Amino acid sequence: MPCNKEFFEKTKGKYGLDLDYILCNGPLYITSWTHGSSVFIRMNKDYKGKAIVNASLIGLMINKDKTGRLNLLLSGSYDCDFVEAKAVSKISDSSSLKLQKLQNSVWGLMINTHNSTLKDVDLRKALFYSFDRALFDSLDYIGEKTDSIMPAGCLIGNELYSAIKPSSETLLYSEEKAKLYFGKAIEKTESRKISLTITCSNDFRKSIERVIQNWQSVLGVNLSIKLNEASDAQLLDSIEKKSYEIAFIPVESDGSFASEYINKLCSATIAYSNKTLDSLLLQEKKQTSTAKKARIISKIEEQLYSNAVFYPVFNGYTYFATYIKTEGIYYYSSKNNLCLYSGERNE
Repeated sequence: MPCNKEFFEKTKGKYGLDLDYILCNGPLYITSWTHGSSVFIRMNKDYKGKAIVNASLIGLMINKDKTGRLNLLLSGSYDCDFVEAKAVSKISDSSSLKLQKLQNSVWGLMINTHNSTLKDVDLRKALFYSFDRALFDSLDYIGEKTDSIMPAGCLIGNELYSAIKPSSETLLYSEEKAKLYFGKAIEKTESRKISLTITCSNDFRKSIERVIQNWQSVLGVNLSIKLNEASDAQLLDSIEKKSYEIAFIPVESDGSFASEYINKLCSATIAYSNKTLDSLLLQEKKQTSTAKKARIISKIEEQLYSNAVFYPVFNGYTYFATYIKTEGIYYYSSKNNLCLYSGERNE
């Protein structure tokens, strides 16, 4: 929004950093800000614009305790939150909530291509070709199996990518090809032994144990794979810090758009690149045609498959949850775009 130049200059670079350094001229104004805890916004009675504000006071609570947030939402102390599907599956009575499903993630096998051992594409392909998705248990909070790296809810324009994407190749299970690529990989090692670690959450421990058994059965005694069980937070932290070797994880989209998701996935989450992939990502950013964007993203998916970087297994989702007596709160395209000022609480 426009900012008063004189006020801005008087803040000496601190504009927006605290309540004393903010000017508000819209339908709402900030009335209280406790750093790291909460921000309260009140209706601006002097506002003369077109926006209709129903909420007289809005509290934005900064609370990293997901379980605590959910309990406060169930009791009506909070009005809305984004809740993980896993947490919702464990609620014995969700009648106090209105739940809207966001198909915004994909669970899959991710390989750290920056690892000194796993930078070898032959080894990665050996693991992919002998990765059997049929060994996974079905869980309450997991969606259907998928062959796409893209979440089911991702859009190109107003169309679902999943509905318009061209067919693409995947690395279908093949013990013969797995052994061939592993043979190439083992020839490059001095010790003729390869040791790896795969990280997963407790929920997938049994499934991953079966995957490990199958890998070792197919690829032989020259391969040793350990399982590292981690909490959900530890798992995501290892992905962010690139401290994992192999991980079974959910990759979540911040918004609804396929373009944003695939660019973040390649540039930050997996941090993998090659000349072909970089060229495709650049083409995708410049492309305006929906159909052509879909074709390019499909080719990006093929690059990640063919170079054995990420192997999708299940679709995943999150819920946008609102308290049963709360109306008029909604989000647009992403978790970051919440519309709160039209909200009402019907007691």
